[in-house]
Amino acid sequence: TPCLSKPLTPEKLRAALEELTGAMLAQTTEALVVPDYHGKKILVAEDIKVNRQVIRHYFAATNAELFFAENGAEAVQAFAAHRDELALILMDVQMPEMDGYEATRRIRALEAERAAAGENFSPVTIFAMTANVFREDVEKALAAGMDGHFGKPVDRKKMYATLNKYLATNEAGQSTAEEPAAEKTEPASPVTASPVTASPVTAPPATVTEAAASILAKTPAPSAAAALMP
Repeated sequence: TPCLSKPLTPEKLRAALEELTGAMLAQTTEALVVPDYHGKKILVAEDIKVNRQVIRHYFAATNAELFFAENGAEAVQAFAAHRDELALILMDVQMPEMDGYEATRRIRALEAERAAAGENFSPVTIFAMTANVFREDVEKALAAGMDGHFGKPVDRKKMYATLNKYLATNEAGQSTAEEPAAEKTEPASPVTASPVTASPVTAPPATVTEAAASILAKTPAPSAAAALMP
């Protein structure tokens, strides 16, 4: 960070601005490595349309397949229908009808019922997406049963780096994800249940620019839709 010493002169101010803008340019032009999430199915629970568009944009080149829910109740229904297919849920926490915290608790309750019945499965990974980024907000997400937290606006590079631990694949389509033992509360077991027949929505290329990510901070929510967004 540039430091200006007194007396302040035009030359000092110009030099400080050049240093600052040069550092900002270096950050924005740094190459972004897009990971391969081939075969991974992701449920995105988000009530704001522009935020869904941004997430589509982020994942368009990753080969992931996306489902969308517009409130927590839809997210729980989508999980119940595709529970043995989903690799990840990105969960907004402020949504109409049912918020992301309650949706996560219900999803974990469904998993607890399966575990009590002796079923062999891997608990789905759930990450919060919220403009609330204080420590207590992160702790609230973890207490609800989430595995991690992304603050809005979501930093795509940091998001990729985090999700690579769970979703990355190699050129042959095989998983190269690291075992997230330090972040998960219990080790995961292989899924043995049969896949559901519903076809997921493949995320199409988006036209939203990177600057759209700045809109991701929470805005007043529109009315919830009755069906999953295609």
